[in-house]
Amino acid sequence: MSIYCKSLILSGLLAIIHLQAQNTRNLQFTIYSQSPIRELAYHAQPSKNQSSKHCKQLTQLQHHPLEAVGPYAFRGSATINFYHLHTHAHQAQVDIPSNSDQWLFIFTDNPHFPNHANTLPYRIYPIDTSLLHWPKNSLIFLNLSGMRLAGRLNQQYSLLGPGESRAYPIAATTRVQLRSYDAHKIWRTAWLKTITTKPERQHLILLFPPVLSGSNALDARVIIQPML
Repeated sequence: MSIYCKSLILSGLLAIIHLQAQNTRNLQFTIYSQSPIRELAYHAQPSKNQSSKHCKQLTQLQHHPLEAVGPYAFRGSATINFYHLHTHAHQAQVDIPSNSDQWLFIFTDNPHFPNHANTLPYRIYPIDTSLLHWPKNSLIFLNLSGMRLAGRLNQQYSLLGPGESRAYPIAATTRVQLRSYDAHKIWRTAWLKTITTKPERQHLILLFPPVLSGSNALDARVIIQPML
């Protein structure tokens, strides 16, 4: 093989290594789950030849019913896969947008699993926790209730559609009132609470559908993001 060919091969290998380095992400994330998650784990630094069966290299996730847990570290591509710690079954997957390397993952039960093909037990909603997106001393709503809501935070008013809201500045004590249409198209109180916030922290209110069928009362969770 000529020196010229060897140089081309070497240049190609260096280009591949450089491209892989560019595509590698160093992420930090916390987690919260709608229901208790047990024996759920992930590869903190997966490789191309790594599979879910390498259980010794899995990092197990913890769960707390009242707060987000973490931080966890991840180094790899923009996709994180989660597995059952012992059976190694694929449980969830999340694709991370490129705009941030700090995230809160909200795990929810997938209502389509296992009756629909190509579904996993959990869905994950990623929330960007960088301070540019979510400042300290502010609150974000994540509306997963399927309901159109009108919200009031102290003297701030807003309509809350599906998904993530903007960040609202909050005081040390914040009164939150949420209303929704009932079956007769009348606005009714769906959730009302005065929350005591923690200084210099990010706050999240998760909104799930009512537990009782036909009820207007939201299943709401107030979550405080750990300091990263």
